[in-house]
Amino acid sequence: IKKKQLNSSGDNYLEKRRYRKHYIFIVWISLFFPTVVFAKNKTLVNWHSTNIQLLRGFDYALGHPQRTIFTLEHANDWVYGDFFVFGDQAWSDNNASSYYIEPTLRISLNKLTEIKVSQNIIKDVLFAVQFESQKGKM
Repeated sequence: IKKKQLNSSGDNYLEKRRYRKHYIFIVWISLFFPTVVFAKNKTLVNWHSTNIQLLRGFDYALGHPQRTIFTLEHANDWVYGDFFVFGDQAWSDNNASSYYIEPTLRISLNKLTEIKVSQNIIKDVLFAVQFESQKGKM
């Protein structure tokens, strides 16, 4: 029984390291991606905004009543469209953890072809890709 408890805590440690790698990657992309520059001094990113929060809450109606939540949001407008990513990492006081991540990439036909496709109420056509991933429950 003791070995099983040690393995489960070791597995929990490995899961926490895996979650941490996701957030380190997202933070790295959020901070360093906007500094990339195209040839001929044309910037790749027109604007960007990053929001990082660390929240501690009590008396939640669902799940464990006490938990800590780390949230990262990043949005930018770049030469071919826009990008938004949202991620949450939550830890409860009973050592349960979960994460949720949702990146969205949109590519603008106007920006990609440099041809205005505006027709009456249609201003642009966007191709969107969105991914959602969740691990664990609180």
